[in-house]
Amino acid sequence: MRILLVQGSGATRSIELRRTHMAAFGLLLFGALAVLTSGFNPSASWDRMTANDAGIAPVKIALERIVGDIGRDSSSLADLRLRFESASAAQDRMLARMQARLLRMEAFGSRMVEAAELDAEAFDFSGLPPVGGPQIPHTRLQAKLPGCPPTVSFAVKLAMRSKL
Repeated sequence: MRILLVQGSGATRSIELRRTHMAAFGLLLFGALAVLTSGFNPSASWDRMTANDAGIAPVKIALERIVGDIGRDSSSLADLRLRFESASAAQDRMLARMQARLLRMEAFGSRMVEAAELDAEAFDFSGLPPVGGPQIPHTRLQAKLPGCPPTVSFAVKLAMRSKL
């Protein structure tokens, strides 16, 4: 969250609050409201609570617990960020190696086409490779053997029996 402060002279200043800061600020406001609504006496200290201030103790304990949780969460978030950055760097290095190998393979392929005196139009290494498969409908590609349907149905029946 970004808060923009505008002065009377027209100068601006921005304050950026992260999620952890916003959560801590919200908890602080919640605690302040809880303390004010429970009859907080500013002259009384936290260490010397009287019977009238007994309602503040659970709020203080809850706030301390929440602040501790926020500290643990922020440290685990920093650890996760470091692990993500190292994994991302490792993947970047692996991708760079793969791209280098691909470039070498394409160069080797173009040299092989020249050395073997093949048709250069059939082996074009300057553009993207073609994508797709044969122009035959999918149903014509499937083999139909006479013994397959009973075998498949028998396997299905066995699977159904094992589920029961």
